[in-house]
Amino acid sequence: MQKGVTMIELLVTMTMIAIISSAVFAGRGNMEKDLTLQRTAYTLTQNFREAQEMSMGSGEDVCPVGRDVCGYGISFGSTEYRFFADCENDCSSSNHRKTGQDVDLRQVFFENNIEITGTNPNNLDVVFTPPDPKAYINGVEWGSEAIITFGVDAKTRQVKINSAGRVEMLSP
Repeated sequence: MQKGVTMIELLVTMTMIAIISSAVFAGRGNMEKDLTLQRTAYTLTQNFREAQEMSMGSGEDVCPVGRDVCGYGISFGSTEYRFFADCENDCSSSNHRKTGQDVDLRQVFFENNIEITGTNPNNLDVVFTPPDPKAYINGVEWGSEAIITFGVDAKTRQVKINSAGRVEMLSP
């Protein structure tokens, strides 16, 4: 008797490997979208915390001459959000919203076709003011919260922030 592998055994083994590989690769796209959404949620959460820290610190003066930095915030678009410095002549009269006199510090774009599908409330601005930092959601200091929903295809993820400055990722 000769030892070896028959052609049928080889074909059966190759067929099983092909079936298992196709199942793994078919699910790869969904796993990749889930991981991208999770990474985006973590990044957004960290950026909220960064804006809080910026408002507590005594960073460089980024506002034009004659204007004070009244806080730092994040303003949302559909495919990106912007860090900005809330610049006013007098911080006591600030509306704690992004206006034309504020200074954009940087812009963060979402990756892989992720878009903001909704914010509650709409046209969302979150501003943190020193020294606590207090959180203003669309100009309202207490009793408010915001939920940012973003996604790609049919998958979504949400990040929630309340007026106390607590940031959390909601379960999908």
